[in-house]
Amino acid sequence: MKKSLVSFAETFIIGLFLSFLIMLFVGQSLEITGDSMYPTLKDNQRIIVEKVSYKSGVPKRGEIVVFRSFDNANVFLIKRVIAIPGDTFKMIGGKVYVNGSPLAENYLSQGAETESADDLMPYAVSPLPEKYYLVLGDNRAESYDSRAFGLVPLENFLGKAFIVYWPLGSVKRVNLL
Repeated sequence: MKKSLVSFAETFIIGLFLSFLIMLFVGQSLEITGDSMYPTLKDNQRIIVEKVSYKSGVPKRGEIVVFRSFDNANVFLIKRVIAIPGDTFKMIGGKVYVNGSPLAENYLSQGAETESADDLMPYAVSPLPEKYYLVLGDNRAESYDSRAFGLVPLENFLGKAFIVYWPLGSVKRVNLL
């Protein structure tokens, strides 16, 4: 009996240690708060953020990413990468243009338009600098995104959304590009 209790305690401690390592280096659970990524992600859904990709790679246009807020390093925001380093970006008549071409955004709700914030975005036409990304929420009318806070530096990225796991009825892979 005593031997099995010690074995259980060892297994439990090893499990906790491995869980900590996984959360630290591989993946992390986050809860979606708000509707800025609707209809792709909904309020109160829980996702796994995959943290390995950006250790050696960079975000790609169209990926749903998680990054540290500029206001509070303990708060994470989730948005979609719209423009990457070297891209030009413009909003005209509710449409997003990247490198002079309208961006195909089939993930937006029907009839959704992107309100321009050119006065807040001096980088709207010049190429985005190296290691800086422009991000927008899929629910453009309800999103606090690059139109408000500017470009996101690469070092702020935690990872990319990988899977919605809660509630069980909404389990799905994310970032199927």
